[in-house]
Amino acid sequence: MWGLDIADRRLRLIRIVREGRQARLARAVSIAVADDATDAELADLLRRSVLGSGDEGDQVAVCLPATAGYVRAGRADEPSAAPHAAVGDAFIADTWSVGGDDGQVVHAAADRRQVQRLIGIVQQAHLRASHVALAQLATAAAAGLLETARGPSAVVAVDHAQVRFVLARHGLPVVCRSSPRDPKVPADQDVAARAVGLCRAARMNDPGAWPGDLAVVADDESWAALQGAASALGASIRRVEPGRWAGLTAAGVDRADISEYAVPIGAALMAMGLTGRRMDFRGLLAHPAEPQPLVRRRFWAALAATLVLAAAATFTMEWGRKQAALRDLQARWDDLQPRLQRATQVKADWDRLRPWLSGDLDGGRIGQLGILSDIASAFPDASEAYVSEMTVDAGRDGAAVEVALRGRAVSSEIVHECIARLNDSARLAAQLGPVSDVEQAVTYPKGYQIPITIEAPGDGRDAP
Repeated sequence: MWGLDIADRRLRLIRIVREGRQARLARAVSIAVADDATDAELADLLRRSVLGSGDEGDQVAVCLPATAGYVRAGRADEPSAAPHAAVGDAFIADTWSVGGDDGQVVHAAADRRQVQRLIGIVQQAHLRASHVALAQLATAAAAGLLETARGPSAVVAVDHAQVRFVLARHGLPVVCRSSPRDPKVPADQDVAARAVGLCRAARMNDPGAWPGDLAVVADDESWAALQGAASALGASIRRVEPGRWAGLTAAGVDRADISEYAVPIGAALMAMGLTGRRMDFRGLLAHPAEPQPLVRRRFWAALAATLVLAAAATFTMEWGRKQAALRDLQARWDDLQPRLQRATQVKADWDRLRPWLSGDLDGGRIGQLGILSDIASAFPDASEAYVSEMTVDAGRDGAAVEVALRGRAVSSEIVHECIARLNDSARLAAQLGPVSDVEQAVTYPKGYQIPITIEAPGDGRDAP
């Protein structure tokens, strides 16, 4: 996750990576930019900084400058704490309740144009803005104030151009203020004076919420100045070291300079869900919705539920109708399939036998009746021999027609005489076939089998 802070004529870029349950500061870059730098130039600088790192990932947590937004606490019935109290193009981004039932709320707002500008710079760099946070809240996240610990806590953060102060209660920020530094005043005196002023103002507003100690995010020079003014701050001070930020370290980053990256580090920690509170200001890109009465919200919820139920019922009915139609079609198919198979078989048999069923004897075709006449003339009176079974093979290869006769005769001599008369025909060839053991065992009449081949020139279907 990248953290980006473009403020005070500098571009600060950090990268935090996960290593199991720990986080590591893999890269920290601070680059000076010109006062008249365009958004396209900033996007190009950002893109080259990311590409030059050799690290993968394109999600960026964007920090809004401290002057681009505010966080304000108050009671829910106070006009100054209402969402519509934001003036100009500043819109309420989020609201949190503080202290349970005491009715106190916290509003955070930022300038929509500033948000759109920073997200546009990230998009021009072919990256994706996944989180937007105020500089004050990012500072609080980096210092650990947004945890769920009970009681008040506060932090003073110092960078090149701002002194920021955040007071939190029960892990929620209630006071977030910033004061720009004056370059004409010595740095140590300016830092001490502004930190003391911010702390006194917060302590006067709510003395009971003032913490016993004060966290400080500052370089060595500013830390020394605040140590000298510790009595005026009204609390014991402790310096937030890099180890306080989940053991974050970066090669080439001096411990004395780590305070410069507090804002982008805090934004990245919030975007990665590594803080107790996750506050996302991407809602600034859309107009805030006006609060609706409870009855109206219930009406729309009931209407939405009714529409969902109606759509589900319609879908269920249509699905049932389709299933019934499919079952009817399947039953009809199961009924017609045997008939179709039988019709296919009959057609195949008819196509195979049709040439042999022609009655056109003058046309040179072999007719069934003519063959039967030739065969019948070869047998004597039925009292001497008779045919009990006849099978015909139409010759699937078109070479010949095979006829098998099975019957009984009073003697084998009569059977041989019938075979001789069949062979006397020019187009019949007959022989004595095998007889089963049962038929041989019968004394009279004797069973016989005569295979007859109908021979003809050409394709076997033309009469001689």
